[in-house]
Amino acid sequence: MFRFAFDRSKIQERIVHPAGWAAFGKFTVTKDVSHLTKASFLSTVGKETPIFCRLSTVTYGREYPDSARNPRGHAVKFYTEDGNYDLVGLNFPIFFVRDPFQGPDNIRSQQRHPKSFLLDYNAWFDFLANVPESNHAGLMLFSDHATPVS
Repeated sequence: MFRFAFDRSKIQERIVHPAGWAAFGKFTVTKDVSHLTKASFLSTVGKETPIFCRLSTVTYGREYPDSARNPRGHAVKFYTEDGNYDLVGLNFPIFFVRDPFQGPDNIRSQQRHPKSFLLDYNAWFDFLANVPESNHAGLMLFSDHATPVS
């Protein structure tokens, strides 16, 4: 009984986008873009909308340096009168998979090995070999693309 209390006491890190920073702020429309969109929060010059912005790694946790090879994600949540509007992105011009059903497999291949807690390159390359459309993003991941200079 005593053991179970400690098993459940660890707060788990997020699986995807575990480390990064975030901030609340406001978005202010500075130019008339009403001819480009029907979104009401972009309808009037000077209109302000509360936002929440996040920049993060994709799979590496806080124990990894900022210079580690890993895609970086960003998201901005606009709190509009019509509901929340989410704008998300990645620092790669392409993604590893085209089918959303393969997303969890992609993330699982980039996670650390559960026994050693080290990067599992066998899982990574196994995924890249079995999902051919992931090779472009895989080459970018293992190149210097988007690796911070300092």
